[in-house]
Amino acid sequence: AEQVRANAETYFEQFFRIVDRDLTEVHYQTEWFDKFDLGDAIKLLSHKTVAQMLERDDFSNRYKSGTEIYLSEFMYPLLQGYDSVMLHSDVEIGGTDQTFNLLVGRELQPIFGQPSQQILTVQLIVGLDGYKKMGKSLSNYIAMTAPAHDMFGKLMSLPDHAMMSYFETLTDLPLAELTELRRKMDEGSLNPRDVKLRMAREIVNEFHDATAAREAKEAFIRQFSERKLPTDIPDYRLSEPTNIITLMVDAKLATSKSEARRNVQQGGVSFFPGGETGAAERVSDVNFTVPVLDGAILKVGKLHYLRIKA
Repeated sequence: AEQVRANAETYFEQFFRIVDRDLTEVHYQTEWFDKFDLGDAIKLLSHKTVAQMLERDDFSNRYKSGTEIYLSEFMYPLLQGYDSVMLHSDVEIGGTDQTFNLLVGRELQPIFGQPSQQILTVQLIVGLDGYKKMGKSLSNYIAMTAPAHDMFGKLMSLPDHAMMSYFETLTDLPLAELTELRRKMDEGSLNPRDVKLRMAREIVNEFHDATAAREAKEAFIRQFSERKLPTDIPDYRLSEPTNIITLMVDAKLATSKSEARRNVQQGGVSFFPGGETGAAERVSDVNFTVPVLDGAILKVGKLHYLRIKA
């Protein structure tokens, strides 16, 4: 229970960047499912047939292809629908992949003497690869709580073809303006890079503020267009020569030694022994030892840096 609440706090931190905390009422499912017994479960299951469950595209396709469907999977939409009943929900919002589950809640409510909720579905956005659904497990996501410059840089790495879906789902730009941007890019009179800069600034402004968005844009242009290093590189105290893999993990430039090793082997790590004024040296050996050079800079990927302080 403690771990669940700790995880919930991370969701709240993201959720309340969009929704006003003072106007929000939070409920935990334990309020009703702690008292939910086998009799309640059987009664809930009696409100849906297997045929109705197979109307869901995912279940239908798996059934036709002979892929196994577990009974527990049928239970999940019903439990989610029961949440709507217990909350006396008027409107439920979810991604387009949740349409079936939202409709289950809408169908259950009249059985329990309530008016059916309205449902509102929103388009899912692809991750930074431009094709797969954004998700932490695929490492193609941008954290809603990411610092402005990090968010801006990751948005700029998005493939051009995915830009418009980000504009449509994450900004308030009018559809007419988006149509004009698309037309100009198609005819070649507008550089997609300029449109992407606009997209990144608009989105960072939504999750941070106008000042942070402007500064992130300026830092990005300075770093990537003018080939200059960032001005806000964090310091890292190094007291003795340290293996590159160990340093990356300790400095949180990688979440694990295997990730650090992969970054090195794929050519994603550079060392600037002379700091801003010196040339970069590509680190390709996982046994490389980082020397104690005051002012030297380590770069991992396109966005992460640290400055060594002796």
